[in-house]
Amino acid sequence: MDIIDTFISNRKFVRVSLNQVKSYSYGLSKDIMKRSGRPSSIVYIERGGMVVARLLSDMLGVKNVSGINANYYTGINERSAKVSIGEMPRLAKLGGYVLIVDDVADTGKTLQAVSNAMGRSKKFDIMTCTLFYKSRSIVKPDFYAREISNEKWIIFEYEENEFRKKLK
Repeated sequence: MDIIDTFISNRKFVRVSLNQVKSYSYGLSKDIMKRSGRPSSIVYIERGGMVVARLLSDMLGVKNVSGINANYYTGINERSAKVSIGEMPRLAKLGGYVLIVDDVADTGKTLQAVSNAMGRSKKFDIMTCTLFYKSRSIVKPDFYAREISNEKWIIFEYEENEFRKKLK
């Protein structure tokens, strides 16, 4: 049994396959269309939200997709003092709303910081979306696929090798 299997067997971590991500994204796309219609743009929080945003953009037919660099964690369980936000994406006022996408609303601080920074321009209506939501998050996303325990960590199948390196 390797180190990730040990963590998962201790129930501190949940392994999420790419097929599960696709399935959750499909369900989210249906919910988004039903409740709010198609967003004019999708802005994903780089790294975490990229895969989900790309799946949603295909499923929702959204062409205007861009990333924003925003970080609250510097490593596993290593939080920084504040959320650092990179350059804001340049989005034309297209009408409709901008969907901000991340993979997990853990503390919610990154999602909140990006939403606040984009909302300050008053150019866009903002909605938020994550695959997973923890109740301790200071932001409850407008759309999320699943609520998980505050004590759980998510390991996405496509990030396992990176995770293994960090644990060594």
